[in-house]
Amino acid sequence: MDIYEIRKNKGRKILFNKDDGCLLGLDDQLKRSSHLLNALWAMDLARELTQEFSLDPEYPFLLESYESVYDWLLGNRKMSKARPYILKIHRLANDKDQKRYYLFHAIAQAFSVIHTPKHALGLPLYELSYYYSNQKDYLSCIAYYQKKLSDLSYDERLKSDKWASFVLK
Repeated sequence: MDIYEIRKNKGRKILFNKDDGCLLGLDDQLKRSSHLLNALWAMDLARELTQEFSLDPEYPFLLESYESVYDWLLGNRKMSKARPYILKIHRLANDKDQKRYYLFHAIAQAFSVIHTPKHALGLPLYELSYYYSNQKDYLSCIAYYQKKLSDLSYDERLKSDKWASFVLK
């Protein structure tokens, strides 16, 4: 029995934490990256997750939420206008639907990276817990996170000056 199964049997919902050996490389990579790079990485991952729910008529606000938070990243909107979307997503992440619980929290954590890069591991912690709980390959997901972060370090968007000033510091 591995550590994640033990945590699951103890009733923990979040099965991964930042000190887990499989996440140390990603955590180090995120810590060495700029706030802007972390935010773009998190927003790209959040976009992938919101698209997973986009066909469901029950969740039309996810795309609107993404756009509002991205506007915040661009400096076109204040945090006070984006925050209600983040809080709504957290509220809707209830225990009745396991997929929604994990992935909505993951999306909200990704959006929160704009406020502080300390939230960067939030998306992986929730998403990996979902994958593990559903017997999906979580190790390839970690490799994907790391590759995406590496690839983004060459992204043309980083050269733009159109970003909110607080993510450029």
